Amino acid sequence: MKVFQKIHSQRGQAAAVFIVLFIAVVFFLTLNISKIQPQYFILFLLGVILFVVAFLNTNFAIGILIFSMLLSPQLKLGELADRAVVLRVDDVFLFVIFIAWLAKLAVFKELNLLKRTVLNTPIFTYVLVCILSTAIVLIQGQGQVQRSFFYIVKYFEYFMVYFLVVNNIENMAQVKTFIFLMIATCFLVSIYGLYSHFALGMRATAPFEGAEGEANTLAGYLVLMIPIMLCLFFYTESQLGRVGLAGVLIAALGALTFTLSRSGWLSFAFMYFALILISPRFKPFLIFSFVIILTLAPVLSPKVVKERVSSTFEGGRTFRIGGKKINIDESGTARLDAWKVGFSNLSKKPVFGHGIPFGSVTDNQYTRVMTEVGIVGLAAFFFLLLRIFHVIKYSITVSRENNFIQGLSVGLLAGFFGLLAHCLSAATFILIRIMEPFWFLMAIIVVLPELIKRAEAPPADFSGT
Repeated sequence: MKVFQKIHSQRGQAAAVFIVLFIAVVFFLTLNISKIQPQYFILFLLGVILFVVAFLNTNFAIGILIFSMLLSPQLKLGELADRAVVLRVDDVFLFVIFIAWLAKLAVFKELNLLKRTVLNTPIFTYVLVCILSTAIVLIQGQGQVQRSFFYIVKYFEYFMVYFLVVNNIENMAQVKTFIFLMIATCFLVSIYGLYSHFALGMRATAPFEGAEGEANTLAGYLVLMIPIMLCLFFYTESQLGRVGLAGVLIAALGALTFTLSRSGWLSFAFMYFALILISPRFKPFLIFSFVIILTLAPVLSPKVVKERVSSTFEGGRTFRIGGKKINIDESGTARLDAWKVGFSNLSKKPVFGHGIPFGSVTDNQYTRVMTEVGIVGLAAFFFLLLRIFHVIKYSITVSRENNFIQGLSVGLLAGFFGLLAHCLSAATFILIRIMEPFWFLMAIIVVLPELIKRAEAPPADFSGT
């Protein structure tokens, strides 16, 4: 194999063997020191195998990672304060692949550590502010080091996905393969979501989400993926491709419906309006479809959906809106109260906030950010969001002549707006099962303009040599 030849030619074989053994020893000691149950040793062996695979063929390992994002179980490692320490298999896979990639960089000196992208600065700025904010709180003796460490690692885990993917994409064939795998994963997750509702009698959820499931998390993931598949359906010229995408879309829309997530439905509506605005090519069809859905939904909606909608305005507290009294249930009231609590916490520590994590879980990304990292952190967070918007917008601008990239970019921008709405009812940007796919897609979008320029560049002329 070329990889082994390359290792041998660069005298890196000994280093590679040393790295593999070192990682194996570290994993082994960690398992023993943590007194993890023996069956978890299987996960350790899988990690070692994946490390070798990732070292030899990073693309193949990334393909495994795509499936594991939504289709991997979670393991309970122990208890930390008032919260269980939970480790997902995809957490392990991501760290193993990332370490294998770093090991590969150490052996092959000509590979770059971090490709320069327009998102590097806002990402590192946000990470730095979060670490600084938490460090200040810990120095003041108001936090727990272990608790903060685990939360910060989870918060920034998806940035590892971004840097891993952005540094390993070299051509359009890779991009199309990865997107195909993501769509295949979405189909499997959607089918399971429908199964969990109709066969298990629960709200649609992704696999391995526990006894009660995480319906709102699945809804957020589908709000991200549906517009991408819809736009690829619009822009593809392959009839077979359209048939396949139509099948996945039907399954995904069904799964989203039966999540019974009201915030997921609202996020979908917000995403759909954004898609109408940014996709003039298909605006008439989108508007017509919206009118049809709005007309038929009250009649054709399943009973559980109608009951879920009507329950929004039952119980809870009474609000006066436009001179009318409207009841909002406890769930909706709690999300409204999150703003009041967020600003109250912000007033106590306005600059750098209370550190990560703070208090109980807040189902609102914006109030969570302002509480944990203050005004400085909120500014860094919005700086990151604004740069994400400009990156996707630029990809749309430079890909007018490429239907695949245009569909992918327009769909991701609409999905991004949907996630911004989803943030009002969930800490969306720290939910691994939403953020891993999102940052994977962002890595692709960042690289696409470079791939376009490379494809359009004229071939080198050696006639004068």
